Amino acid sequence: MRVFFACLMGLVFCIGAAFAQKPLPSGIDADKIINTFGFNEACQHGLKGNLVELKKAIATDPTLVTSVDPKSQARVSECAVVGHQLEIITYLVEEMKFDVNSVNAVGLSLIHYAAISNADKIMAYLISKGANVNIRDRSGQAALHLAAGLGNSEVVKILIQAKADISPKDNRGRTPADNIKIILEAAGNEDKSIKARIQASYDQMLGIFYSKSFDQACTEMQKILFLISESPKT
Repeated sequence: MRVFFACLMGLVFCIGAAFAQKPLPSGIDADKIINTFGFNEACQHGLKGNLVELKKAIATDPTLVTSVDPKSQARVSECAVVGHQLEIITYLVEEMKFDVNSVNAVGLSLIHYAAISNADKIMAYLISKGANVNIRDRSGQAALHLAAGLGNSEVVKILIQAKADISPKDNRGRTPADNIKIILEAAGNEDKSIKARIQASYDQMLGIFYSKSFDQACTEMQKILFLISESPKT
C-alpha cells in the first residue's frame, strides 16, 4: 500500500502481531520516501525542510497547513516530523497556529509520528507546546507504545520525563512493555523462521526510511524495559 499513514499504521499493527520494526531517524533518503509515497509538493517541502518554498506554497494556498494530500494521505506537518524538520514544525505551530494535538484519519497525532520517527528534538518541542503525551490513536496506542515497540529509547526517555503514563493499555489490552516482550520473545524463538519473518517485515516497511539492524533495535528495547520498570507509575 502506498498510502503514507496507512503504511505506518500497518507497521504499528505488525508490532501487536510480533512483526517488529525500528525507528526512522534523520539521515533518511527523502527522495526514496517521496518516490515511494508520491507526496505532493508541499509535503515534499515539509519532508526536506524547504521552509522558504513551503511558505510560498502556503501563502498561495493556506489550506495546505492542515489539508491532506489526496494521493499519499499525508499532511505537511507529519512529513516534517518524519524528516526531523524542527524549523518547519516551529513555523507551522507558531506562525500558522497548527494544533499540536490534531489527529489524522486513523487518530495519529504529531506526538505519534515523533515516536515512530525517533524525532527527539521535535518530541520535546511538541510537549513544550502542550502536546498530549497520552493521546491515543484509533487502536488505543499512545506514543509510548510506538516508541517502545520500535526501540526508540531517546523519545521514550522524553515521554517518561514528561510524565507520560508508562503502562497505558491499547485496544488489545497491551501495554508498551507487553509489545516489547512479544517482539523479544519472537526474536528469541528457536524457530528461526519467526525471526526471519520479523526481519523481512522490517526490511519491507521501515527499510524505506532508514536502516538499523533488528538486533540493535532489540538491544534498545531491553533498555526501554528497564526504563519503564524503574519509572514511577502515574
